[in-house]
Order: sequence, then structure tokens, then C-alpha cells
Amino acid sequence: MSFKVSVIVPVYKTESFLNKCLDSLLNQTLSDLEIILVDNGSSEVSKNIISNYINKKNVKLISFDQNQGYGKAMNAGLAAANADYIGILESDDYVRLDMYEILYSIAVQNDADIAKSAFVSYNDNFSEPGYRNISVPVNKPFTINEDSSLFAVHPSIWSCIYKRDFLIANNIKFLEQKGTGWVDNPFQIETLLKAKKIIYTDVPLYYYHIDFVSSSSSLNEGLNIPLNISKIVVDILHSNNVENRAVWENIQFREFSYIDIMISRAKLSQIFLCAGYIKDFLNLIDSKYVLDTNMTFYNKLIHSNLVLLILKLKFRKFLKYLFSLKISKEYKEIRLFGHRYILTGRSV
Repeated sequence: MSFKVSVIVPVYKTESFLNKCLDSLLNQTLSDLEIILVDNGSSEVSKNIISNYINKKNVKLISFDQNQGYGKAMNAGLAAANADYIGILESDDYVRLDMYEILYSIAVQNDADIAKSAFVSYNDNFSEPGYRNISVPVNKPFTINEDSSLFAVHPSIWSCIYKRDFLIANNIKFLEQKGTGWVDNPFQIETLLKAKKIIYTDVPLYYYHIDFVSSSSSLNEGLNIPLNISKIVVDILHSNNVENRAVWENIQFREFSYIDIMISRAKLSQIFLCAGYIKDFLNLIDSKYVLDTNMTFYNKLIHSNLVLLILKLKFRKFLKYLFSLKISKEYKEIRLFGHRYILTGRSV
């Protein structure tokens, strides 16, 4: 049977949300939808829920006895997908019932490698748009060299569908490593860099559940993980000979935001790890993409113990007084240790 969209659902520790997630898929308005459930060593409760769906039309199950990590689970799903386009749905999220019909329609109309929508972040206490103050071309094909602002915000690889032939031709797969977090970043960087056509709709079609305690995006798996992923991201940029300044600046902006996440979640006993992470991260930034006005401070910062001293003396006030991110319609700005990094001007 020929499918229009295959949706991969990796399942692990999400039994409280799984029914809502899968029901949002089973009731999609798009016909010819393939659903690929990847049981990644999930609980018995999840397995029982899955058993209620595997006999449904167009549902395929891949099962691992033990958790293999997010990357390996996703690659198993990619290998099993048969449709023209491939989507991703996290098993604690859900989608609007017409999401894949809308994305498939705009993808086919524009012969796009990637079709992407806006999304909503939510939990029991709040709901807000996933993208704010971002000027991505709407309903108009573009490439990342023409507009790279998607690199400055959440990777949100699940609010997209990807042309299967595009992924195969470029041998794009997920990084396989232990744990769950951060491997979405290299996947997003590589897909957006290599896509010849991206089409975006600002209609929010995906509902992204945020659990600040147990989210796979947490740093419980190790403070070194964001840095290691940042190194991989920089390697991808270099291997693709990226010299577009806007691309570098937008990625730098997002990578700086991970410092914010790390500091906010770190314990005081981890202060030395935090300082080392920040210094190592700053060394990743290609100096030719740092604005001239910031070079003096930049060079002083990465070649001194200033980071450690400030963290040691001001740790509890770090986020409030020493580090901040700001996005407006006119510019994007990082304030780091009292110095302003204006990464790029914006025309809207």
C-alpha cells in the first residue's frame, strides 16, 4: 500500500499521555497515513496501551526489550517508513487532527523537502506559542541561506514532515548515543542546511508538552551533553562549508541559550563544571563570526579565569544580572557578564 505520510512515535515513560497522543494520530483527516510505534523499552502500562492500537489500520510496531536511546529508536522508525513524507510525534505530545493533511498539502504543492508548522508549548499550568518574535517566510518556499531564523529557536523537529527521498539521498539519520536529550539538534541542523525547499505555515498544529522535572531535554544525563552536541553542530557547519554569517549568528544565539538552561538547572556544587562548559563553548565560536566590537572582551574571556570567578561570586544572581537573551523585531541580543552581543539586525 502506498502511504502519503509515515509518522514515527518513539514510546518511553509516557504512559500518562500515550492515549491522547495516539488518538490524535488515529483520527487524522489525512488518508493513507502510516503510524510507526517504536516501543523503546517502555513500561508494562505503555505496552498494554500500545496493544490496543497495534491491530488498527496502518499501525506498525517496532519493539526493543530495553531502552536503546532516542537516536537508535528514531533510526529504526526511519528505516521502516514507507511513505512519501515522514513525520515525528513525541509520545507525550499530540497534534491537531488536520496537521498532516495541511503539511502534506503544502509540501506537495511546493515540492518541498521540509514542511513545517508553528506549535504550542503547554503543560497543566500554562500554554504559549512555541515561536515568538520570529520572522520566517510564511507559505513561501525558502532555503536556510535565505532565512536562517529557525536556527535561533527550539529545534522542534517534530513540527515538520520530511520528504523520504530527501533524507535517503542525503543519508540523514539521528545520532545514536545513550540517553534521550539533544540529538534533535544535529538532525535539525543537517535537514535545514540541505533542504532545497522549506515551506512554513504559522498555524500551530503541534502541541508540545513540557515537563520541567522529567523532560528528556533536561540536563540530568550530564552537563557535558550540550557541549558535545554543540561540537557536533559546529562540525556539521564546517563539513558543509557554511560561511553564511546569519546562519552562524542564529545558531550561536541558540547555543548561548543552552548556557541559560544549564546554569538554571545546575546545583551550586556543579559550579566548576558550569564554568568549564561556558569556556569550552565560547572556544567553539569561530572568531570571524563574532562582531568586531566584541572581540576584545571575547578574547579576554576565553583566555582567562573570569568566567569561573564570576560564577563563584555571583552564581545565585547569574541569570538575573549577568546573563540574558533578548529577541525583538529589530535585533537579537545576548547580555553576557555585562557585555552586549548584538548578533544580527532584523528586517521584518
